[in-house]
Amino acid sequence: MRESEHLTTKPMGQRVADILRQWIMNGRLPGGSHIRQEEIARELGVSRLPVREALTILESEKFVNRINYKSTIVTEVSLEGLEEIYALRVLLETYLLEHAIPRITDQDLDRLDEIITRSDGCNSEDEWAQLNLEFHLSLYAPANQSITLETLEQVLRHADRYSRIQRALSPTLRQSSSRQHTEIVNQIRAHNPHGAIEALKRHIEWNRDEISAEIIESYEKDEA
Repeated sequence: MRESEHLTTKPMGQRVADILRQWIMNGRLPGGSHIRQEEIARELGVSRLPVREALTILESEKFVNRINYKSTIVTEVSLEGLEEIYALRVLLETYLLEHAIPRITDQDLDRLDEIITRSDGCNSEDEWAQLNLEFHLSLYAPANQSITLETLEQVLRHADRYSRIQRALSPTLRQSSSRQHTEIVNQIRAHNPHGAIEALKRHIEWNRDEISAEIIESYEKDEA
């Protein structure tokens, strides 16, 4: 199925932005690559106007840098960006979990367990990434903090670019992540809010440290 066949909902500029964002996150448009409006418009079967609108959206989200009206470059991943994103994750996610825990029901916890089970059994990297996002957003949904949750969703989109580095190189990622997700849920079931928040912090910091090591190793290989 061509990408243009997916352009069926939302304003056209947003639909194009969704596709380009996915291409950036899955590496089809790697950091440092140039985005040529006419090529994107031709491939998606749209005019250049929604492509320009899409690039404006992606620039506001820091996925691209627009040098001028003709030149747009995909932003690079970096250690500095990694540290900023994961510092934000700790702040936002622990805040949301603290507010969610008093409202989380047994039904919510059962749903989280079900997401973990589906994640363990999936074969697609994209499906796994989506289930990972679903776990985190479902965990915080009872907090009823819509603005913070919307902000976190944008941060997690950026985090996914970095997480793909880890997923591509770590054969044990899924098992480790699943164990850590289960530990968070178990701490909540045990009525241990502090333990759940600390388990979440360890999970995020583990994720950051693993990706950081991979980025540093790639830098060393490039310099060798």
